[in-house]
Amino acid sequence: MGYAYIPRLNYEAWRRFGNVPESFVAAYGSYGGGTPWGEWLLRGGAAAPGASPTRIAPERLLPNIQVAAHSTNAGDRNVNGQWYGQLPVLRQDAASVAPEALVSTGANYFCTGGAVRAEIFAATYPDSGEVHYIARPIDTITGDYFALPTAQGTLTMGLAAANYAIKSMTTSPLPYAGHRYLQLELLGSSNTALTDIIGVRFKSDACPQGMVFQGFASGGYTTIDFLTRHWDAGALFRALGFHAAVLHLGANDAGRGITAETYKVHTEQLITMLRAWMNDPAFPIVLMSDPFRAGWPPTIQEEFNRFAGAHFAIALADPNVLVINSRRLMDDRGWKEARPDRIAEVLLDNVHYTPQGAIELAGAEITTLLGP
Repeated sequence: MGYAYIPRLNYEAWRRFGNVPESFVAAYGSYGGGTPWGEWLLRGGAAAPGASPTRIAPERLLPNIQVAAHSTNAGDRNVNGQWYGQLPVLRQDAASVAPEALVSTGANYFCTGGAVRAEIFAATYPDSGEVHYIARPIDTITGDYFALPTAQGTLTMGLAAANYAIKSMTTSPLPYAGHRYLQLELLGSSNTALTDIIGVRFKSDACPQGMVFQGFASGGYTTIDFLTRHWDAGALFRALGFHAAVLHLGANDAGRGITAETYKVHTEQLITMLRAWMNDPAFPIVLMSDPFRAGWPPTIQEEFNRFAGAHFAIALADPNVLVINSRRLMDDRGWKEARPDRIAEVLLDNVHYTPQGAIELAGAEITTLLGP
């Protein structure tokens, strides 16, 4: 139930800081109208005929980051027939978040009173173009490719390069021109060459305080899935500039019969990989254990019961690992086998969270991490 859990995690962080300093990195795709719901403070548009498939190898990407290769919006004469670019919208009132997350749309979580800029990420390629952006602020709920531009420009990142790298540049302040929402169209700069655009992050100059949790998850993922499918994503992870990583894993591992000992080894390998990516052996890690799941055979349940202990053992040996024992937190709130009435409230199918379960879990974890 990530569409409720991740927004609630960020909402709980906002309650402590009173501000969201930046958006997620908005990936390519259409989201925010309910199929699917939006990311935290973001809506996305991707009309057809749009961008081409990315040329970046899958192992160099992170889960939940959809990337595309763009030309210009001159489909009658460009290399891929593209007319429309990536169109993320900064929804500072969280109006595109799933209603089940119970996040009020009456507040401005992101400060738009001062300068707002866009940090744009793209990958190199031997014959790459550059990135062209067009600010098209709007007042409507849905995106609009034909909204009048208030600013535009082409970023010179040096993307035409033989060696693979992720590069980024930040725009000048993007004018709202009296409109409510900032919308930004991203395109390639060349009719004859594509540009692999990773995405864009909106940032506030005036209000830099706060925390943001961006999820990199995929349905059914285990720790070893992340290790084997994204082993070469270090350039992207490092370029995004995170200050810490939260690893919220375990239930899928247990469901596949992974023992607690093997899970501990895989988690240690993942921590080592993330720190190598960051070139920082002390890169902070937060381990959050998954709460109780129902319906498993006793042998699997017994192993899963030991996963929180695996986290504890890792933290005992590593001063830069913090553990939040979500299993115990939620057990204290009745999320356990002895309370089938509570399990029906918090688990949809014995495994996935209901919206209520996601809200309760996010609240308990952030309270433990940051205080009431």
